[in-house]
Amino acid sequence: MDWRRTGPLRHRVGGGPASQPGTRSGSGPRGRCGPGAVGAPLLTPSVIAQLERCRCIVRLGVGYDSVDVAAATAHRIPVCNVPAYCTDDVADHTIALLMDSLRHLARQDRWIRAGRWDRRAARPTRLLQG
Repeated sequence: MDWRRTGPLRHRVGGGPASQPGTRSGSGPRGRCGPGAVGAPLLTPSVIAQLERCRCIVRLGVGYDSVDVAAATAHRIPVCNVPAYCTDDVADHTIALLMDSLRHLARQDRWIRAGRWDRRAARPTRLLQG
């Protein structure tokens, strides 16, 4: 995705990379986009009404609860989402959290960095099975 092409919309409703948080209302130029709009947080009826040439709102994520679908429908703008977005990342993160809860890795890391590690900090060592 070339985020430069979504500049006016991004400044209005917040699309773009996660490092560029969007605004929730009011500021910036009116939202104008050609072939498509990348939906971002809180696409309210008033924001959607300003998307004069919007042909589609695509929510980058599994749901579209931040988009007022009824308002988009009233303006004849289809709303889509990406149902499989980040499923592998979520699964990886779940396993990482599970391992941390079993082995207390984050706690041990903090203790080592503080120069206080003790072998007993790793006890009990729980195994992941099944």
